Amino acid sequence: MRIPSEVLEVLRDQRVVIAGDRVQIPFELGKRLYERVNRVLKQAGGKWDSRTRAHMFGRDIEELLNQAILAGEFVSNMDLGWFPSPPPVVHQLLEHASIRPGMTVLEPSAGTGAIAGPAMGRGAVVDCVELDEHRAAVLAERVPARRIVRGDFLKCLKPNDYEQGFNRVLMNPPFHHALDHLRHAIGFLGEDALLVAVMPRYVEWRTDRPYAEFR
Repeated sequence: MRIPSEVLEVLRDQRVVIAGDRVQIPFELGKRLYERVNRVLKQAGGKWDSRTRAHMFGRDIEELLNQAILAGEFVSNMDLGWFPSPPPVVHQLLEHASIRPGMTVLEPSAGTGAIAGPAMGRGAVVDCVELDEHRAAVLAERVPARRIVRGDFLKCLKPNDYEQGFNRVLMNPPFHHALDHLRHAIGFLGEDALLVAVMPRYVEWRTDRPYAEFR
């Protein structure tokens, strides 16, 4: 969900404290603006706490919210599409993938670079795909990837676009099309390659044919 420009302006103010499980705005807002800021933080999972005079989230929100502010959008409880990968999840992905310097990596739903950036930090050569124009622009500013393709991964990229497959595919696909993205991504693997993905739990129990066949 897009964050209104006036709310973004507030959240990007250097005086705002976004740390751990809280967001604290240490200055007065007009009633109308406060209501808009409160609505966004509430839909993102926060709840106003009068004791701490902050919006509390009940979990570490710092990295996720900072990425959402960079992208200009956040994930509401009703949005099962883009969701920035939390640092612990990214660490697990990279550990499972055993990323080493010089490896080629494809990230099919790169967002603002939560996975691609750390993968490059370990010496990987990364190609990214991102559907959203704004997130792709943020990604290009933050991550010096070898290639950034803006478009729908299922339509804009084909395995035969590359002479050689990738050593690794790392992905946190849109949950409502997760299996489609994963099956398409398998075609981009080279020999002795590995794909590591964050997947919704329904992949483990859905009984319709595509999921049963995949398992």
